[in-house]
Amino acid sequence: MSVDTLPPMVFPHTADTRPTNPITSHEARDSISVEALAESQAEVLAILRIYGPQADHDVLALHEARFAGGQARFKLSGQRLRTARHELTELGYVVQTNGVARTESGRRANVWGVA
Repeated sequence: MSVDTLPPMVFPHTADTRPTNPITSHEARDSISVEALAESQAEVLAILRIYGPQADHDVLALHEARFAGGQARFKLSGQRLRTARHELTELGYVVQTNGVARTESGRRANVWGVA
């Protein structure tokens, strides 16, 4: 049986990864410390509180500036920041505003703010 015909591996389902995700997704999830998870959520909240409502790509840009300036302890990826924003949304700390931002490519992006 070649690698191309192997059935997809199925891993246990967790809240943040689908069972059909590749093993690398599960390894990435397992590598995030509780401290980094809390830090990413705190960073998103800090950015939205300090700078007001932002689109996800703007949160990333502001985080990178804060990290470069020593205001953030961890360098977080855009994916981690988006996930943290989603978690905060589900917890009721962040809400989607009526605002719309444009990405560099001109696409519309939702704007998020503190609840």
